[in-house]
Amino acid sequence: MQEVISSFAKDLFAGKRVQLMTAAEVWFLRAEAAMRNWDGAGTAQANYEKGIEVSFAQHGTSGGFATYRDDAVSKPAAYTDPKNAANNIAAGNPNLSTITVKWDDAATDARKLERIITQKWIAVFPDGQEAWAEFRRTGYPKLFPVMINNSGGKISTTDFVRRVNFVQTEYETNPAGVQKAMTLLGGPDNGGTRVWWDKP
Repeated sequence: MQEVISSFAKDLFAGKRVQLMTAAEVWFLRAEAAMRNWDGAGTAQANYEKGIEVSFAQHGTSGGFATYRDDAVSKPAAYTDPKNAANNIAAGNPNLSTITVKWDDAATDARKLERIITQKWIAVFPDGQEAWAEFRRTGYPKLFPVMINNSGGKISTTDFVRRVNFVQTEYETNPAGVQKAMTLLGGPDNGGTRVWWDKP
């Protein structure tokens, strides 16, 4: 079986570069570890700033790195929906972040984490799966609220989608496995049930 998987992987990725994790992501992981006072992680600020620098480099925009890193003024802008004013997000809305890019060592741990994860969210683009995992794990970056929720109450408007449902073929071909997984899940098979590492 191992030989079959290995052969499949070689065919699938032949001549292609597959990115599993970026260097920038590692620096932001180290920044979070340092913020949490884990031994050997260095300083949160140095790791955070290196994460931004490496993110710029990996996207080919190194020239503006220092200006961006040192920006202590710019904040996320209010949003005006050109088609429906009900979707507007005004400045001062609690769903709109108020952090700047520049590191602030005097900030609370919550604001430090928001800075780290917001920049990490940007750095991991276009890896949406990783960005979604970081959002579920930390609650950052701050996202606009859901204006129309068609889940019938299964998914929270403020907590967003927490997981992907089991696919129908899994129910059809592996019903015992699905039932065991749902027991371990501790909730219904819908997008509002948190997975084991996503408990509040």
